[in-house]
Parts: sequence; structure tokens; C-alpha cells
Amino acid sequence: MFLSILKNSADAMQRRLKSEENYQAKLQLKVYPSRDGVITEIRDNGIGISHKYQHRIFEPFFSTKSVGSGIGLSLSTAYFIGSEQHRGKLWFESSPQRGSTFFIELPRERKNHSQP
Repeated sequence: MFLSILKNSADAMQRRLKSEENYQAKLQLKVYPSRDGVITEIRDNGIGISHKYQHRIFEPFFSTKSVGSGIGLSLSTAYFIGSEQHRGKLWFESSPQRGSTFFIELPRERKNHSQP
């Protein structure tokens, strides 16, 4: 889950680096407590996500990358793992040409639903 988001951040920063001569890539990672668990915040200053694609970003097989650069499963898989397997939440904020911030909230305890 974390690696998928970090890889997408690296790709976004690389794409911005190719289009701006004086660009300096920045990646920031923060972890802090929430009411129900812990939130990890991953912020980059890459190309950001276009407003017209933001509602589709967690869809399986959706990608803004060129053919051969990915199949569009990393963020949908991260979303599934976070929400279904860990009972957490995954959301983001993004501004084109300013970057994106992904938030991963995981509960303090993973409840085993197979036991009474």
C-alpha cells in the first residue's frame, strides 16, 4: 500500500522534473495519531492529479500514464488493502502542478472477525 503511493509520487515528481528546468522534487512523510488509529500523510510536489481524473483515481485499470508505464492497479489495490483488509481509510488531495497528498488512516488494532 505504502510502496504503491510512494512509487506514484516518484513518478509524478519525475514527470514534473522533465517539464521544469529549476524544479526540485520534495517528498514529505508524516505520521500522527487520529481518533481511531494513526494517519500517515505522503505529500509530493509532483505534477498533481488533474481535476477531471480525481474521481477515478482509485478505479481498477485507470491510469494517466502512457501505455507500457503501468496498468492502473497500484492505487486501486492500495485502496482495497487499506479499506478491506485493514479496515482503514485512504484519501487524497491534489492540485495540478502543485502536487498530491495521500492520507492513509489505519485503526489501532486489527480486529479478527473470525473469532467470537
